[in-house]
Amino acid sequence: MARSDPGKRLFRLLFWMVAILIPAAVSGALPRGVGQFVFNDPETGREIACWYVLADSYERSDPPVIVFHGMKRNPDDYRDSWIEDAERFGLFVVVPYFSEEDYPGTSGYNLGNLFSSESDRTRKPESVSSFRIPEVVFDHLSSSDGETEAAGYMVFGHSAGAQFVHRMIALHPDPRLRLAIAANAGWYTYPNVTDDWPYGFRGTGLTEADLPPLLGANLVILLGDQDIDETQDNLRRTPEAMLQGRHRFERGHRFFQVGQAQAACMGVPFGWRIQVVPGVAHDQGGMAPVAAALMAEAIRGDRAGHSCEAGD
Repeated sequence: MARSDPGKRLFRLLFWMVAILIPAAVSGALPRGVGQFVFNDPETGREIACWYVLADSYERSDPPVIVFHGMKRNPDDYRDSWIEDAERFGLFVVVPYFSEEDYPGTSGYNLGNLFSSESDRTRKPESVSSFRIPEVVFDHLSSSDGETEAAGYMVFGHSAGAQFVHRMIALHPDPRLRLAIAANAGWYTYPNVTDDWPYGFRGTGLTEADLPPLLGANLVILLGDQDIDETQDNLRRTPEAMLQGRHRFERGHRFFQVGQAQAACMGVPFGWRIQVVPGVAHDQGGMAPVAAALMAEAIRGDRAGHSCEAGD
């Protein structure tokens, strides 16, 4: 469901021209439009490269959107998919790059870089976990020379990025996270401590007492109703994954149902929502406009709430 009509291609071309003419920012206020910036993780010293689009109408009090790429590790493509909608809704979208060198394979990226591998449960230092990166990026954006004054941020991930998002909420919670959207994940870690990691949280150090914040999180499971290819090369087919469903669309529904049942069983609030995007298969470009609209809706709600508080 690619948006490739001539007017939109021209729109994207103009933004690329701006990005070429304006040098990439390393520190200080970012130029409006599109670009890149690089900064060092203050704890590890690693470089974190980010691609961004900063809308002309972005208000500094609004939460920025941090987007997580898939296994192709193509942050530039993900950023480009958000350009038009970022301008339309006045968003500040940042896509950090998770290199294969620093975050190797599935274990290094979308499983958080917690262990040496799926089979080797040697725990790595918390400082190298990929799940830290969202809060590190937000801290940088909120610094004295940063671009936002917001109290929190929102996240979106597609495919491997969606796997990253739902696990991050459980294993590296950040109270500043306002809204999380996980789109078209290939498989999931169920919200329990009875199934072994990575299909459940057993072995990660989480206990049942850690599950309510995950189950109560403002999490949207976003699913393309055409993401039903059972033969796609990248679709995980382990016995555990196949128990979750035949394809991504089915697995997403099953994950939501398991979460709902777990919350009911524990008697705790359930904050997840599920939304289906008609006509879209495994295409982050087709999911981004819906995610952007959900982000904009959340921002409008925040503004209305603040306005009421001011009036009171």
